[in-house]
Amino acid sequence: MVASVGAAIGPVAFSSLCANRSWLETDMAKAFLYAYQQAMLDIIEMPADKITTIIHDFLPDIDRDVLIKTIDAYKQLDTWKADITINSDSYQNLLKIFLHSDYITKAHPMESCIVNP
Repeated sequence: MVASVGAAIGPVAFSSLCANRSWLETDMAKAFLYAYQQAMLDIIEMPADKITTIIHDFLPDIDRDVLIKTIDAYKQLDTWKADITINSDSYQNLLKIFLHSDYITKAHPMESCIVNP
């Protein structure tokens, strides 16, 4: 690896979820968001080799040591956050990436796209 894109870009709202607003008001959504929050906390605390043991079956073509190093790199970038809300900085960085990649054609206001728990 020559450079870290993550370090250059800063926080990005990649670990986010997509749902319609009516579903977000349900008990199922509340339970799901609680579980998602707990998973984030577990990943933050869990060593990379243990995470690799859990996910390696889903990525069998990736060498185990490479996966451990990659997860460690994500941890050093502070990729996973205890707070699952999306803040303005991470949303703005995500917009820049999507616009640059032509995934979207215009920047949408945060309040039209994001509903934080």
